Amino acid sequence: MSTHKYYLGKCDGHGNGRKSCEAYINWDFNEEEGTFSANAEVWNSRKTDVILYGGCVDWVAAFFPDDKKAQAILKIWKEWNLNYLTAGSPAQMEFLKAHKAEIDEAMESGDGYYSAASYLLAKNGLNPDFNYPHNGKSSYAYASAWLTRELPADVIAEIKSWSAHE
Repeated sequence: MSTHKYYLGKCDGHGNGRKSCEAYINWDFNEEEGTFSANAEVWNSRKTDVILYGGCVDWVAAFFPDDKKAQAILKIWKEWNLNYLTAGSPAQMEFLKAHKAEIDEAMESGDGYYSAASYLLAKNGLNPDFNYPHNGKSSYAYASAWLTRELPADVIAEIKSWSAHE
C-alpha cells in the first residue's frame, strides 16, 4: 500500500476572510489489492490542531477549484472511495442507486438504511442475489460481507499519475 499526502496550500478554514489554514488531501492506494481511499485535512492557522479531517475531500477541494489535481482526486473519491467496503453485489448496488428515492422515503418513515435497502432488494428478487455466488455459497445476501468493487484501468492510471508528480 502506498500512502500519499498532497499539500493544496492555504485556505480560509476559519471563515474569517484570511487564507491562513494549511490544507491537504491524503490517499492510500494498494494496486495489488485494487483498493483506494482518500481523506482531507485542514489545520488551524498555528498548525497546532486539525479543524477539519476525514471524509471531507469535497469540502476541502472546494477551497481550491482551480487545482486540477485536487479536482481529479475529488472526482475519483466521489465514485471510488473505500471501494473495498461495498455492501452489495454489483446488481444490488445498481438497483439501490436507481431506487434511491424509495429508500429515502422508507427512511423518512423510520426505517434505517439497511432495513429499507434489504426490504426493497428482497421485494424485487435481489436479496439474496442468486447471480452472485460468494464464499462458496450459491448467492449473496446484501451486507453479509464487505465486497471490493474493481477499479477500472483508467482510474488506476489516474491514481498512479498523482503519485508520479509528487
